[in-house]
Amino acid sequence: MTLESVDAATPEAAQHAVESLVGEALRVEPSRRVRGNPPESFRVHLVDGRAVVATCRATATRTAFEAHALRSLRERGASVPRVLAARGGWLIQEDLGSLRLSQRLDSVAPTEAPPLLHAAIDALVAVHASGRAAGLDRDAPTLPSPTRYLPMPERLASLLGLPAPFVDTPTFEQTLAALPGHSFVKRDARPARAVVRGTSIVWFDFARCGRGHRLLDLVALLGDEALAERPKVEDDLLDAHLPRFLDSLHLGRAFFAVYGVLYLTRRMVRILELKGGGDWWPIEECLDADHPIVTEHALRTLALRAQRWAERHPLTESLAPFYLAIATR
Repeated sequence: MTLESVDAATPEAAQHAVESLVGEALRVEPSRRVRGNPPESFRVHLVDGRAVVATCRATATRTAFEAHALRSLRERGASVPRVLAARGGWLIQEDLGSLRLSQRLDSVAPTEAPPLLHAAIDALVAVHASGRAAGLDRDAPTLPSPTRYLPMPERLASLLGLPAPFVDTPTFEQTLAALPGHSFVKRDARPARAVVRGTSIVWFDFARCGRGHRLLDLVALLGDEALAERPKVEDDLLDAHLPRFLDSLHLGRAFFAVYGVLYLTRRMVRILELKGGGDWWPIEECLDADHPIVTEHALRTLALRAQRWAERHPLTESLAPFYLAIATR
């Protein structure tokens, strides 16, 4: 078996990759993911006492760019994992521990959540700045257009058996196209993709990074179902940080409104697709395995947030009753 020939993420393949690139492995922890997308990463314990994380990506090209991005970001001070090795489809990184930001937010008192979120946003801003300094704004692949989420309201209505709301597609397209974005962004900046280490937040999993608008990362963080529905906390965060993600306040607020509502809708669609015809999932399992939170409470949380976000801007306010109907059904 060669690293280049490995096309599936298994514990055996992870052990082989680590022993080929880093050192002798003692054991591989079983994946905590038992449903949803198959696991890509495994924690591997070495005989010298260290633990590392071995991740299998779809292609060697994807792995190589992720390793390059992580090294470039870390060299310039961003809070990201240290890359130990990369070859073929395998990326070996330092073990940051298991305490995800999503887990921490679920366990802390309401007053303890804002400092964590401020720190997470500061770390994202540092990722953007480090990426710019490293030339990743130029080298990273262009991300798919945010307009791919335009069908999401109709899809959500179909899943719930509700009438599809009217979406002003041409206006939404124009609004999203007005800020195409050419910055390096993480893209998947969900709390489940960040580790809490003391008072610091470390962002990991840059498999989907690329060039886009920086607001994509802020929306992914604030629009995640792991965040409790606390409008005052959200307002304070936006007052403190929104200008750091914008070049034009007017265009940026419109982009945030349209993309934000569509993103929240996509999260609800994803939750319902994972649930399918089965039961809701235990929240402990979702948090432990870095899943979307497939619970009824999470769906209602996102619906209420979508209603609020829709009401904030004239472009999206007509969608608010649709989300309220979901939250109260």
